Amino acid sequence: MSKRTLDAFFAAPKPKKQKKSGLYKEDSKGVIELEPSPSPSPSPSPLPVVVTSKETIEIVSDDDEIAVVSETKAVKSTSVAAPVILTNTGFAIAAPDRDTSPSGPPSIHPTYPFPIPSLPRHLLESMQPSKEPRAINDGIDLDLLCYEPYMASSLARDYGEFLRRELPFYRVQYKINRFGKETEINTPRYTTVFGIDDTSRFSPDGQILDARTGKPSPANKYKTCRPRPIPQCLQSLLDATSECTNTSYNFALVNYYASGQDSISFHSDDEHFLEKEPAIASFSFLGARDFLLKHKPMKEQGQPVEGAKKGEDKPMKFNLTSGTLILMRGKTQSNWLHSIPKRASNGVRAPAIQGRINITFRKNMTAAGTENYYRYNVGTGPVWKWDEKKKEMKLHVADTSDI
Repeated sequence: MSKRTLDAFFAAPKPKKQKKSGLYKEDSKGVIELEPSPSPSPSPSPLPVVVTSKETIEIVSDDDEIAVVSETKAVKSTSVAAPVILTNTGFAIAAPDRDTSPSGPPSIHPTYPFPIPSLPRHLLESMQPSKEPRAINDGIDLDLLCYEPYMASSLARDYGEFLRRELPFYRVQYKINRFGKETEINTPRYTTVFGIDDTSRFSPDGQILDARTGKPSPANKYKTCRPRPIPQCLQSLLDATSECTNTSYNFALVNYYASGQDSISFHSDDEHFLEKEPAIASFSFLGARDFLLKHKPMKEQGQPVEGAKKGEDKPMKFNLTSGTLILMRGKTQSNWLHSIPKRASNGVRAPAIQGRINITFRKNMTAAGTENYYRYNVGTGPVWKWDEKKKEMKLHVADTSDI
């Protein structure tokens, strides 16, 4: 929209009988009422006007959602907060109400420490990507798709807060043998995992079945873990992601970075139990964090390739904001490392203290892979759950009142 048109819009006199739930149109004389409401309603707080590159005026609600209809099919707004506006380009803009009622019963399984609620309806209906991805392939063997964003900001906030509040988390401790010495590792983030490998599947009642025969799997197939079905609140996003990326997934790993001190070091998701060129779909919700990528050391006949060291010293950096999806595919995992580094929580980088939810979807092919994921993302320690009043993770105390 040109500056002259905008000036005319903002300078237009307020209609004498304007009602917030009515239908209005902008013309050369200003804003006129087309269809008044049958009865007056309390005046809500004014909403900001945003000018987009498509020259439409959008009324932006707390939901970051807009509904666009043609002038010939103009409808009244379903939102109490914002009227429908017909702009001089012939589009009506409205911000619909959110339906926050549960979309179904909670997910329940013997391996869950507590029932996991189903998504609110407004989130369940918002699982499809909000825009097309851009390709990132300006590095050797780098093959990424980036959705910026996959989910609009307020929906991403609601979804991230839901997962943080409703999922069980763990602070896994484990031991490794490093240089001949046993070392104890304290995972520097909260983790949880759901899913089962390609050789098995869950029946509707949660029983583990052989994927090929459909018969119950042997009780000792998984010796070190108890696999858990993916709850509805994650399965809904997994299904939508599978559709838009044309890739199947059977595991959901969730990390919660509570502060800038929580991190994950450089690594690649190239385990032998994944596919040859695995596709890893990585979502970010809530606080923004830096995501680093660097090429693995390149060698040719035992000698470093010229320029490889420089590439290793200067990793690529992306600021992952809430609602972003990065799909890492092709030869990326076999040739690149990625990390979420520690981040100072000072005045300049305060968003780190919001905490960040990360979800990765992937396809695991073997029972050994299932045992690996549960060992390092659930372990044998206590359950942590978000305390909404104190705004922090607290040790979960099981409710035994019905026992």
